[in-house]
Amino acid sequence: MIGRFILFLLCVSAVAAEAPKMKTIVYRGGIITFSIPATWKEEYKPEGGGTFYEDTPDSGTFRLNVLTFKMSDGKLASDGYAYFAPTPLKDGERLSRTTRGDGLKFSKRSAEEEGAKIDLYCWQIAHVAPPEKLYIASFTWTILSTQSSDPKFQAEIKSLEDQILHAYFHPDLGKL
Repeated sequence: MIGRFILFLLCVSAVAAEAPKMKTIVYRGGIITFSIPATWKEEYKPEGGGTFYEDTPDSGTFRLNVLTFKMSDGKLASDGYAYFAPTPLKDGERLSRTTRGDGLKFSKRSAEEEGAKIDLYCWQIAHVAPPEKLYIASFTWTILSTQSSDPKFQAEIKSLEDQILHAYFHPDLGKL
């Protein structure tokens, strides 16, 4: 019994050692809050948008943009999931909810940029802020297509998705 407990503690320690330390991003004063690895760099454009990345040559790039829409009377969806639900999902897309109940839509697409084939993993979170506002946070993780099958990048994609699943909007957005 003691041997199993020690083995359990060793396994837990190994997993904890592998998990990167995270830092919390309170984007634009708290419009949306989420976490990224603590070692990542942050860059923000004055007009909006954030870029996050590990400062290494083979790093992927994580981007965020938040759009705000003012909806006319009677046009605001009941929640973020209801905003996405009427649109049929394309092949490879999936729709779920964040841990706070907002709509979360995932897609992946491939493209070419300056002769390099890239994969873009995209997550959109829709948040309804009554009485009239809808917020869409668009997260994009861009990597070389050859990196998509690499276990390191697969782990990063999983980690980012977990963090996005727990992202949340400021509770008073509808009042601002």
